[in-house]
Amino acid sequence: MNARRTSAMPAQNFFRTAGWGALLAALVYLLQPLGVLVLVPEATEVGYWADPAHVQDSWWEGPYEVLTFGGIAVGTALLVIALAASVRTTGVASRVATAFGIIGAGGWLAVAGLALAQRSIVAVALSEVGSAHEAQLGDLQATNVVLTGLVGVGALGACVWAVATGIASLRGSGPVGRGIGVLCLIGGIAVLAGAVIPLHPITGALVLIPFYLALGITLLVSARRRRSRAPGAPEELLSREGTTVE
Repeated sequence: MNARRTSAMPAQNFFRTAGWGALLAALVYLLQPLGVLVLVPEATEVGYWADPAHVQDSWWEGPYEVLTFGGIAVGTALLVIALAASVRTTGVASRVATAFGIIGAGGWLAVAGLALAQRSIVAVALSEVGSAHEAQLGDLQATNVVLTGLVGVGALGACVWAVATGIASLRGSGPVGRGIGVLCLIGGIAVLAGAVIPLHPITGALVLIPFYLALGITLLVSARRRRSRAPGAPEELLSREGTTVE
């Protein structure tokens, strides 16, 4: 079953919004570790983040990670919602894709909130209530485990979204054409492999950077081609072209 457009907005506008969303998520995610390494070069030392004092001293990372991980959440939401809005998603795969895409965006937003809480006045007060150093280490480790799990939610949500979008598009019921559908399938499988093989969700999440870069650029190029291919074309023509993106 082919997907049909449900808005008077030209299809290329949806693809352009989705493309910028993917690029935003990729570029902000790329800046997150680079910014930390530039501002805190000693962070590469083994065990640096295992010291509660180091975490508490780096208070500026709270707002910084709200901006970065929050940016990933916003970019992911733009990507998922823009593509979902471009068609009437009657297929199960398309609906699953949208649901898990939103769940993934929520995971990144939760990472931002927990990263801020980790460096808030509540966390800093641990040293002021007489907690033993071992207890502080246990609290820090537990927080890091939860943070890693939330990164896994973001990565695996994106993985399911990409695979389901790819399957729906190959079957003709997705928001994009077969070419982008194949890219989504490859990207989703790569994210899953990156998370499962080394048993570390963060490595899977890092695969999102090149995947979202490639997907964002492809969507923007596709939107540009559609605009130049049908200048002043009636909405009926654009609607018929809604699922022919290469």
